[in-house]
Order: sequence, then structure tokens, then C-alpha cells
Amino acid sequence: MKPSINIQKLLYQYDCVIIPGFGGFVKNPCSAELNPFNLTLYPPAARITFNKNLQNNDGLLANYISETEKISYAEALAQIKDWVKTTQNNLKGNKKVEIDGLGFFHIDSNDKLIFSQSKEFNFLTESFGLSPVLAIPVEHEKLPEKVKREVKAANIEVQRNTNTAKRYRMAAVLIPLLILLVVIPFLIPKGVDSSHYSDMLPFTFLKKATYVEREIPETETAESSVSFEFKNELANMPDTIRYVLLPLYEGGDSMVVCLKEAEAVTTFVKKTERMPLNSYYIVGGCFSVYENAQNFLNKLQSEGHNASIIGKRKNLFTVVYGTYSTRKEAAEQLQAIRENNASAWLLKN
Repeated sequence: MKPSINIQKLLYQYDCVIIPGFGGFVKNPCSAELNPFNLTLYPPAARITFNKNLQNNDGLLANYISETEKISYAEALAQIKDWVKTTQNNLKGNKKVEIDGLGFFHIDSNDKLIFSQSKEFNFLTESFGLSPVLAIPVEHEKLPEKVKREVKAANIEVQRNTNTAKRYRMAAVLIPLLILLVVIPFLIPKGVDSSHYSDMLPFTFLKKATYVEREIPETETAESSVSFEFKNELANMPDTIRYVLLPLYEGGDSMVVCLKEAEAVTTFVKKTERMPLNSYYIVGGCFSVYENAQNFLNKLQSEGHNASIIGKRKNLFTVVYGTYSTRKEAAEQLQAIRENNASAWLLKN
């Protein structure tokens, strides 16, 4: 008889399976749970416990063995009794009795029968098709907390003398200002459009500036005043250089000024490259010393990773295994990388 196979099949359909003369297995559903050590989220499952007080034969296991193995009910009960006897003898000899797919029995130091469940099978039918999921932590920016200040209202005693003194002080300030606002328009002359005010109280004005034409004595024309020597120099000048004839009012000759063309100025603005937004990085380590970060980078690159240093985060040089455009791709790579580096984690830019 192989009770493990029969008990497994019955536990998928029933909440309790009793082995006559030995005890009963009880199925208790439990919710999903997160393993904080490997960051794995396990789906809902059924916890199997053993109760040695459930020894009365309900006929479930014996009838099932009789139908599946095509034997009589009495023969099925005999097989169960033989298995119970063999199991109890092994337990008395301090041996572990394992039931495939369910767990194993052993006797502790207090002579108590202990059952430890195996997580190989999930007997909760509602969780069929669900597998453990890697829970990747996501960093969120912490918003500054708003500090609420409680302002306690103070008891203010209103005194007539204080209010009267405040009114006098306000009147002493406002009355001179009102007088100035009334008097200033009368002090400004009308029809003056070119007045220049240099302070806040424009009681004096600057006269309008007038342009006086400068008398320049007549001089000889540029053509007649240029000497033969200057004409030869001008004739030999290249076309790319421009010149201007400036007459000298007191001298006899003219001054020739050669003007060079301004050199072209080119401007080049270097653009700094920015890291692409909405990218995902697998962080391998953060270092306060740049040399340590460079050594770790060389190690990752020698292993074949497309590693790089993406700058500083919280005053630490951040070394990443690679850059990924989608979260799914980054999660798959992270799961593979954690086999060698369990401290690797995912960062979103």
C-alpha cells in the first residue's frame, strides 16, 4: 500500500483524511505570504496539520483504496493496519517516516509525535496555476511632511488710551503725505514736455538740451589732399582691406585709415548628455570612494556585463549591471543576477 498517493488525492477533494488507528490529516487554507529574506511572494495555499486524536474509521480512505485497487473493503482495512503497525515500529526506533508529497513524522525529546509539512504540493484548488512571484521593491520619493503650527490666541486687553495714541501717530504720518499730493501738481509748470525729474520732489528742472552745430572750416577734398605717396600705397592695397580718408583740419595732408574685417567668431555650446527618463537599472553596489567603484565596475565588465557608473546618489557612486527600457526585462535580468549577487536591486530613473 502507498498511503501517500491515496492521501494526496483525497486531500484535494476533502478537508480531512483519517488513517484508522493512527490519526487524521486536516487541511486549513491560508492566505498569500511574503518571504522577507528572498523577497518572494507565495500564492495562497493549504496548511496540512496532523491530529493523532482522529483515529475513528470514517470509511473514506478504506473505500477509496478498495475502489482504486479493485479489492474488498476488508482487504483495504488490512492494508491500512499493516501500514500503521510498520510506521509505529519505525517511529519507536527513532526513525523518520516520510510520506511523499505531505511531509514526515518523527518523535521529539518529549516522546511526542511531530508532523512537518512539505511545501512540494499546494492542496488549495483555488490557487491552481499560481506560482511564486519575485517582489521587487520600488523606491518612492518621500514628500516633505507639512508641519502644522498651532497658534494660540492670546487674550488681548483693549485699552482706549492705546488706541487713541495709535490714531495720533497715523494722523501724523498721513497728513503731510496728503498735503504733498495736493501741492505738487501746482508746482509743476504746465506745457513743459522736456522736463527731467531727478528726485522724488521735482521742484527744480533741467533745461532741455539743445544741439549746437559745430563750425568746421572748409578743407580740401580728399582727392586733392592725398599725396602721390599715399595714392601709390592705396593702389597696392588688396581689395579685402577697406580704407577711409580722414581730412586733417590743421595739417596739409589727409590721414588714411585701413580697416580690417572682423574675424568671425564661432560659438559652440557643449551639450551635456542626460540619462534617459523612464529607464530601469540593476544596481550592483554603491561606494563612497571612486576607486572602489571603478574596481567593481572593471570586475562586472570582465564578467561580460554592460556595466557603468551612472553618477552619485546620496553622495555614493552607483555602479549598475546595465540599463533596461522596460520593467519586465529588468526584473528578468535581476532574478538571474541575484543568483551571484543577492544584494542587487532595481532602480527606476
